[in-house]
Amino acid sequence: RQLFPIAAGEYPNSSWWNSYSVPGLMNGEHTSGPYAKYLVKKVNEIVNPGGKAIFMENSDPRGWVIGSWLMNDPITPAWSDPIAVWHKDRSTFGFADGHAEMHLWVDNSTIVNAEKAENGLTYTRPQAGESGDDIRFAQQIYVPRRR
Repeated sequence: RQLFPIAAGEYPNSSWWNSYSVPGLMNGEHTSGPYAKYLVKKVNEIVNPGGKAIFMENSDPRGWVIGSWLMNDPITPAWSDPIAVWHKDRSTFGFADGHAEMHLWVDNSTIVNAEKAENGLTYTRPQAGESGDDIRFAQQIYVPRRR
């Protein structure tokens, strides 16, 4: 039984059964190679739990989120998997200490690329003149074994 009616088109992902992912270093897919040393499997292994995301909104062009959310290189960050910006240039994150935050993305390329990802197009690096604050934020909340 539906508790509240949802207007058609109100939520772009309303036909999905989930729209969030677990980061790849939180016992996700980054289990081998140079990233394995940053992987955590237990909560007590997370450095600064209040600053490390364990759930994040993710737009996946396949219609449902498959696997964990990955950055190409958590040390020299580069976008890999799409993020979702379905809340007026903002995304919601759940952190390891139990709190949640709405994050405002500031680099135009992040917002444009997130919108492209919904249609299966890929991310690019921050554009010239942009601060790169978004990718640094993503790196900070992604690597659980670094302060």
